[in-house]
Amino acid sequence: MTRVIVGGHPVAMLGNHACVIILADPCGEYKDDARFSQTIKLDGRTWICAVLSSSERNVGISGGLVAWVNRAGEIEKLRTKRELAASEADVKALLACDEYFRVNYNGKLRYWVFPAKHSNSFNSNSYVFSLLTHAGLIPPNFSNFVIGGFAGWERLIPADMFGV
Repeated sequence: MTRVIVGGHPVAMLGNHACVIILADPCGEYKDDARFSQTIKLDGRTWICAVLSSSERNVGISGGLVAWVNRAGEIEKLRTKRELAASEADVKALLACDEYFRVNYNGKLRYWVFPAKHSNSFNSNSYVFSLLTHAGLIPPNFSNFVIGGFAGWERLIPADMFGV
């Protein structure tokens, strides 16, 4: 059994940073998958998990967009959690899309902390929104506002960059 949660945490007292958390049974299919190296306690149960997110290459405000698996601090900072209806096929699609982007496009897209709608830049929220969309899931309805929202949400990275 797996579960998919879209999480978020505040950044720089302005807005929020999104990530995807895939929870799996510690005795199940993903027990030997290196991406599932973290644990989280949820609903009275301990799960192994993989956290998919992105940031600027040097964790600054502009540069190259880099996708990460299990970036330090993501789980500990979570304030927002939205669980998505996801099948096993959806989980496999998420992992495949994330891996395709990391192998082929890490650092090759322009990162900007607050990407404009019609610009050629993206941010971590754009990455999560695009990953979910291209894996066939419906992203949560997060606010795209800069202050208090998820700036860059709904800023779609092209599907071919996720192998679809």
